[in-house]
Amino acid sequence: MEPFLVLVVVVTSLGAYLVGVRWRGRSRASLRAALGRMLESLGAIVVFAVINLGLAGALALGVRTFTERFVSLYMLDDMVWVVVSVLQGIAWSLWRPDH
Repeated sequence: MEPFLVLVVVVTSLGAYLVGVRWRGRSRASLRAALGRMLESLGAIVVFAVINLGLAGALALGVRTFTERFVSLYMLDDMVWVVVSVLQGIAWSLWRPDH
């Protein structure tokens, strides 16, 4: 990982923590719960990404196998799959009744 990237992420994370604790009145203890919910969301994002890419790949190979049409697997290289999976995972995580 690029050291500059790490530095920027550390600085913005520390800044957000300080703003949250000092000016927004958020407790330090609630950060642990928020990080837990974030990890749950990341898990949902990964599950959606695997399912989306697996289904798209299977459909492409199925079309290749059962028809005369060629569907390229290069379509799976598009970043839109990641963006859509992130949105699906966040929506799934926020859909819980306790939020």
